Amino acid sequence: MLNPARILYLACLMVIISSPDPNLRNLSAQDLAKPFINSHFIPIDSVNFHYRIWNDTLKNPKGKVVLIHGLMGSTFSWRKNFDTLMKSRYKIIAVDLPGFGYSDRNLTVNQSQSNRARLLWDLLAELDKGDTAKWNLVGHSMGGGTVEAMTLMQPERTKTLTIVDGMVFLKNKNMQG
Repeated sequence: MLNPARILYLACLMVIISSPDPNLRNLSAQDLAKPFINSHFIPIDSVNFHYRIWNDTLKNPKGKVVLIHGLMGSTFSWRKNFDTLMKSRYKIIAVDLPGFGYSDRNLTVNQSQSNRARLLWDLLAELDKGDTAKWNLVGHSMGGGTVEAMTLMQPERTKTLTIVDGMVFLKNKNMQG
C-alpha cells in the first residue's frame, strides 16, 4: 500500500512529465552543456552566465535588445517575444541572472541591482566586440530594477528602457556612486 507522501511524490512527478514546457519534460535527457540551440555561456567576473542570442549574424539590424527576466524566471520567460523581435530585425539577447536559469548559483555573488547592472554591462561589452550601437533594455519585475540600474549606470550605452511590471525604486539604495 502506498503512503500519502509517496502518492504526493508520484503526483508531482506526473505533473512534471506531462508539463507543456519541453525543458521540464525532458530534464533527464537534457544536455546541460547546451540547454537550447542558441545557448551560450560566458564567464564574467567569476560568474558563469547563460545567455541566448537571436539574429546575431543579421547584417544591419534595426537595433539591439537585451531581455532580463524577473524573480523565478529565466531566458525561457521571454519565449513569446522572440519571434516578433526577430521578424522586426533586432539582434536579441536574453540573459539568465546569477542564481536563475542556467547561470551560476553561487551564494557569494553580490545580488544588488548595481552589481547585476555592472555584470550585465560587462557581459554586453564582451558580446559587442566593438559595436557602439546603444542597447534597448527590457526588464520584467525584478529585472525591471536591474535594467533601471543599468540605465542609471551607463546612460550613454542605453537607447531605450522598457520595464514590464517592474520593481523599481524612487531612490535606489542598491546603487553605488
